[in-house]
Amino acid sequence: AIVNPNRLSPTEEDNSGDGAHGSTMTLFPEEVYDRFPFMLQTLALIYLCLQLIGAICVRSPSNKVAEIEHCMIDVDGDEETCSQQKIHLPPLNSSNITEEDKEDAVAIWGALKTRTFWNLWICMVLSASAGLNVVTVYKMYGNTFDTLQDDSYLALVGGIGSIANGLGRTFWGMLQDKLGSKRPFMLLTTVQGVMMLSYPFMVHSRISFGLATFIFFLCLGGNFAMAPGICAKLFGAEAGPKVFSVLFSAFAVAAIFGTALNRRFLASYGFEFVFNFMAIVSLISAISISFLGKI
Repeated sequence: AIVNPNRLSPTEEDNSGDGAHGSTMTLFPEEVYDRFPFMLQTLALIYLCLQLIGAICVRSPSNKVAEIEHCMIDVDGDEETCSQQKIHLPPLNSSNITEEDKEDAVAIWGALKTRTFWNLWICMVLSASAGLNVVTVYKMYGNTFDTLQDDSYLALVGGIGSIANGLGRTFWGMLQDKLGSKRPFMLLTTVQGVMMLSYPFMVHSRISFGLATFIFFLCLGGNFAMAPGICAKLFGAEAGPKVFSVLFSAFAVAAIFGTALNRRFLASYGFEFVFNFMAIVSLISAISISFLGKI
C-alpha cells in the first residue's frame, strides 16, 4: 500500500545490451521504485514509535506489598488452617544489589573471555553471513536470467521467504529440543553450504529457484532460533541468556560487514564466486561448531 498505492502492474521492458542473459525484464513503473525510500522512512517511524511506547511502559518496581498465604494441616490431616502474611518489597536500586549479583556479573564477564564464547561467536558470524547474503542479492541475481526476470515473481519469492524465515525459527527450535544443538546446527550449515554451491544451477526454473531461496530463508531463521539454546547449554540457564545478549552482536557484524564484503566480491568476481565463497564459510561454521563439546 505504501510502495504501490495505485496497484500498478509490472510491464516488460527491453533489456538487450546491458549484459543480462535475457532480452526483456518485467519491471514495475519508476514511480513504484521512487516510493521505496519513503516506505523505509515510514517503517523507521513506526518502529521508533513502538520503541518509544515500550520505553515509556518500562517502570522500576515501587515499594509494593506482597501477600503470602501460609497453610497448616493438623496431625490427623483433617483440618487445614490458613493465614496471610504481608511482606514489603523494597524498590530496585543499587543498594539492593547483593554480593551474589556481583559474583554473577563477574562470572558472565569471565564467560565472554573464554575461547568457547568466541568460537561460538565466529560460528554465528559465518553462518549468518551466508544466509544474509542471499537475502541481499537473490533479487539482483534473479534479474540476470531470462526465466526469472519478473519483478512481481521475485517480490513473491521474497515474501514467501519471509514466511520461511519465521517457520525456520519454529522448525529448527523444535529440532534442537529433540536432538540437542550440535547436530541440528551442523545440519543447518551443511544444507546452507550445499545450497550455496547449487544455487547457480537453480536459475533455469522458477520453481527450483524459489525453493532454493525458501531454504535459505528457512536456514537463516534457524540461526536466530538456536543461538539462545546453545548459550544456555554452554554457560548455564542463569548466565546463558545474558551471554546471548552479547552473542547477538554476531548477527549485526554479519549483516553489516558480511554484506559489505559480499558486495566487494560481487563487483570484482561475480555472483558464482560469492556463492562459492559463502558455501565455504558456511561449511567452516559447521566444522567449528563440532569443537564446542556436548551441546
